[in-house]
Amino acid sequence: MNRLRIYRRISTTIAITMSALLIGDSASAGCQAARTSRPTPFTQGCSGEQPPTTLYTNSEVQPTLSIDPGDPRHLVGTYQVDRWQDGGSRGAVVVTSFDGGRSWRHSIPPLTECAGGDEGNGGDFKRILDVWSTIALDGTVYLTSLTITGGLFGLESEHAIQVTKSADGGRTWSNPEIVTRESGMVLNDFPTITADPTVSRYVYLVWCRMGTRDDGQSTGPMYLARSSDGGKTWEPPRPIFDGGLNTYGFASQVEVLPNGVLVFPFTAISEDPVTHERGFQAMAIRSADKGRTWSEPTKISEMFSAGAKDPDTGTPIADAGYFMHSATDGRGVLYTAWQDSRFSGGARDAVVVARSTDGGLTWSEPVVASGSPSVSAFSLSLAARRDGTVGVTYYDFRPNTPDPATLPTAFWLATSTDAGATWSERKVDGPSDLTVIPKADIFGPTPYLYMGAQYGLVAGKNSFISLFAKPNDGDIDNRTDIYATAIPGRG
Repeated sequence: MNRLRIYRRISTTIAITMSALLIGDSASAGCQAARTSRPTPFTQGCSGEQPPTTLYTNSEVQPTLSIDPGDPRHLVGTYQVDRWQDGGSRGAVVVTSFDGGRSWRHSIPPLTECAGGDEGNGGDFKRILDVWSTIALDGTVYLTSLTITGGLFGLESEHAIQVTKSADGGRTWSNPEIVTRESGMVLNDFPTITADPTVSRYVYLVWCRMGTRDDGQSTGPMYLARSSDGGKTWEPPRPIFDGGLNTYGFASQVEVLPNGVLVFPFTAISEDPVTHERGFQAMAIRSADKGRTWSEPTKISEMFSAGAKDPDTGTPIADAGYFMHSATDGRGVLYTAWQDSRFSGGARDAVVVARSTDGGLTWSEPVVASGSPSVSAFSLSLAARRDGTVGVTYYDFRPNTPDPATLPTAFWLATSTDAGATWSERKVDGPSDLTVIPKADIFGPTPYLYMGAQYGLVAGKNSFISLFAKPNDGDIDNRTDIYATAIPGRG
């Protein structure tokens, strides 16, 4: 067996300049968005890799976005640049705004060889697979990444979860610190990081540690590494959820309630070791002591994702799948969202949202947030404002035509002002042709379309700010870019 088998088991499918970014008002035809990515900063052959696969130079994928809890004008976004077809990218770019998204600047954290990392400080690593940011109450920015030393799933390749810090809001970055580094029949996957907005010295880093034993059975506990001194040191990683053999956790992010209690929603995936049939559940655990101890899991809901596909050709599309998304509003109401096909009898996914008003102890039944039941909605992000307005972004195929050579896709925001009971939506962008985006073949010989599994969304005082990926129709030298927009109003 190899690491490819590990990764297959937990998935069914799976940008910058100093120029001004003028945030437009919303309208029924769409919201004005401005490009924040620019041509790749990485030089040809910078990592020395010559694998038998396609490098999509200038492609930017899977952006994330964080907002400063002490200053909502301070935003930090991340995205991967130069995507390899067989997985990972040559590096990451960080985009930072200090004026609420009106202007942006870029920086390159030294997380990979192409990004200028020294040996032992990022330079060991050829590719980046995931990147995630968070901003502490004191303005410190933390960035975590999953990086690898060689080709994806290479027998000699090691992978590591790193953390780097910025004391100047995202302009410059420290040398990364390796929190965990392993190889062989284990994969530490999809790290997310959360700075505690109530006590700035606490930072929580979570991920799934998947492994396959010699007898073919698998393990997949959720791990936590915690810093209680503002990222100066990290406690040894330890499991906070372990479902036993043939059960994996799959990460979301730690949510911090206004009273300081931590809630961690995640996906629990169980697999029959013989038939390999899987079951999926949304679950949550809690900590009342800043992550030292955690409760037993509470079930949120069963999950039934059909996955996104080109409706004309059947080509799979990397999407949020069984990723959990979570957010907390200013009143302490918790929200979770995921893709689910239950409301179409398993035919296609909608975006569904469940909420908890008692700190994650009990949860509502999920309701549909996306607008059209006749097409798939996929690749979502979730955020909640202090006033209780909750928003979710997603893509769908409403603009699609019968032409199999194109796949027009739109990007939407749905909002709710009644704790997620009812939803209204507006178009953010599109249509754009999804067929031009990079292809990936991580999970076997059938390539699928890849622009990322999720995108950046944060809640400002009176708006939602989105950092999202967009295809460049017909441009095979620059297939995707990253755009930002703020969408004001109550929904």
